[in-house]
Amino acid sequence: MTDELVVVQVSGEGRGAVATVLVDGAQAADVVSDRFSGRQPESISNLPENAIRFGRWQTQQTTEELVICRTGTNRFEVHCHGGRVASRKIIESLIQLGAREIDHASWLARVEQDRFRRQALLLLRDAPTQRTAAILLAQSRGTMRSMLQRVVRLISDGNTLESAALLERCLTFQPFAGHLVVPWKVVVVGRPNTGKSSLINAMLGYDRTLVFDQPGPTRDEVAAPLAIAVAYTHPPSPRDLSAYR
Repeated sequence: MTDELVVVQVSGEGRGAVATVLVDGAQAADVVSDRFSGRQPESISNLPENAIRFGRWQTQQTTEELVICRTGTNRFEVHCHGGRVASRKIIESLIQLGAREIDHASWLARVEQDRFRRQALLLLRDAPTQRTAAILLAQSRGTMRSMLQRVVRLISDGNTLESAALLERCLTFQPFAGHLVVPWKVVVVGRPNTGKSSLINAMLGYDRTLVFDQPGPTRDEVAAPLAIAVAYTHPPSPRDLSAYR
């Protein structure tokens, strides 16, 4: 772990409701104090961990209303509006104060030694659905590591057949796990006027493709993202991931 001052956008790329920029390093409190002013005067250096403050972030050109949270001794999160411009302005203002911008993967490599947790957190940023996020969050909290520890205990106890069966069962989820953030591509093909466009619109819940009683209205490739929910009431584990297949 280094004391170098770095800034990284930890929320996903693109537009959203909220973007999160993280400031990490020995001078984090100083640079945040330089740009942030809360509703009530107080020292950012003395802000307790997990304390949340609402205020303004001042740059040379703009003022942004946002929320900060101290998440570590030398670590702060800045939660701003989710547009690309807002987060970019904040990052650039921190660079001007001496911070070095790094990507999310590089920052996780700095702070997270557990490779299972590191990979889950990296993928969690790009989770396309709440269900995917729930699976990755469970993994980041040790689901896979607990399973592997169980395998090791079984082997230590001489239960090699049971340990092999457990590993084999977990490996069956590999095709599913490989698509947590990279979705399957499904192509709908068929003869003209067989209901392809109607089927796609019905699945999406809105009119994405033209529907007409004569052949030929859809001549070009038409694509759209789709998430199909499976009824589930608690975070999944390797034992019950079959509900998502």
